[in-house]
Amino acid sequence: MRIVIIGAGEIGSNLARSLSADHDVVVVDILEQAISTLADELDVETRLGSGADPELLRSLGLDRTELFIAVTDADETNMMAVSIASQYLPKDATRIGRIRNRAYLADPSLHARFGLDIVINPEGLLADKIRRLLEIPGAYDVLQFEGGRVVVVAFRVRAGGPLDGQTVAKLAEHRSRLDFVIGALLRPPGPGGNRQKVIIPGGNDVLAAGDLAYFVTLRERLDDLCAWIRPDEQAARSVLVAGGGENSIRIAEVLSEAGFRTRLMIPKEMQAREASERLERATVLHADCTELEDLADILAEGIDTYVAASKSEAVNVLTAMMARKLGTQRTVTVTQRFDFMRMIKSVHDGVVLNPFDIAAAQVLRAIHNLKVLDVHLFAGEDAEALELVVPKGSPLVEVPLKDARFPKGSLATLIIRDGEIRIPRGGDTIQAGDRMVVFCRRGSMGALERLMDPDLK
Repeated sequence: MRIVIIGAGEIGSNLARSLSADHDVVVVDILEQAISTLADELDVETRLGSGADPELLRSLGLDRTELFIAVTDADETNMMAVSIASQYLPKDATRIGRIRNRAYLADPSLHARFGLDIVINPEGLLADKIRRLLEIPGAYDVLQFEGGRVVVVAFRVRAGGPLDGQTVAKLAEHRSRLDFVIGALLRPPGPGGNRQKVIIPGGNDVLAAGDLAYFVTLRERLDDLCAWIRPDEQAARSVLVAGGGENSIRIAEVLSEAGFRTRLMIPKEMQAREASERLERATVLHADCTELEDLADILAEGIDTYVAASKSEAVNVLTAMMARKLGTQRTVTVTQRFDFMRMIKSVHDGVVLNPFDIAAAQVLRAIHNLKVLDVHLFAGEDAEALELVVPKGSPLVEVPLKDARFPKGSLATLIIRDGEIRIPRGGDTIQAGDRMVVFCRRGSMGALERLMDPDLK
């Protein structure tokens, strides 16, 4: 697939890294240093210039391009780039644009006029992700399928807890009561390592303290699952958000409107005043989270969750660590940089989120060869959870699940048929048109696609 990416910032450069191994990728940016860095690191074509320059766009071979992505920091550039490119792209090409401005986001007719098929708003996706996390006691990650009817929740395995030392098969004995399946385990790196291990588990795999276990369940069974795994924890109620930029304001807005008692710390007086006028249900404090005494005083006022969402990576990490030291039950650290995520996780046990990582799943949905309805990334993009449709003629049709030869590193966790959601057993058969939720290591995706549809090259 030929893919053109406009913008070589954090989201554009990391999309290029994810896609360049299997696709023909072209990256455009106005900054020479940004594209020269990518050219040295990746097998991609780079072009210097504005993505909204008609002459430059005409020179990119858009008539052969199947996916056009505009992800600069400027909404107007992204919309103009997509609009101009649409004149030259094939009719069936997918056009994706990043939009941050709330007025632009609220007008779907505007998206259509500029030719956008998919709109990416990392800030909004981040805020919604944090809201879903805080609604679930002890959750480190949460994914949703089928409009929220299916929930995937990651819990840390505690030493001596109900999961520690148990095989997947032993835990499956609870399925008749709780109705779940474990889709993946993320195991922390050993001494001297810096990369966690992704395990797509079989029955004999043993959960160990420190693992993140991804449970797939139905929304109506989630409370029972949480009561079993985290009987001593409750969902967040009172949240302190630290920041001042659009990320922190959006997070405070979403959380307060969802019913959380929300406070927002902003160090600059003018920004605090503007945020206070915008936020109807959150309390805005003119205070600096780097003043640790002030932070400690506010946290002591019944705060159970601290969200570090300033523009400084170092401030976010250090204040989140301080909050945990002061006894705050949960912390969420926001980072804009992919390369910081593993480092932060190695020194801090709280939740770490990157808004661009969350948004990248929307792009991946557009490039899969199969009919993919939804995609979520986890494990720092090392693994995916996908909802896909079983095509007619697939060798999996009419085969019992226990006999289906799924590629190593993949696991079918759910079957949706005629609106009914089932956590399957080994004797269940797969039918054409079934929707399946499959966990897959990134390296196994090609084999899974070929298994599902042998006609794919």
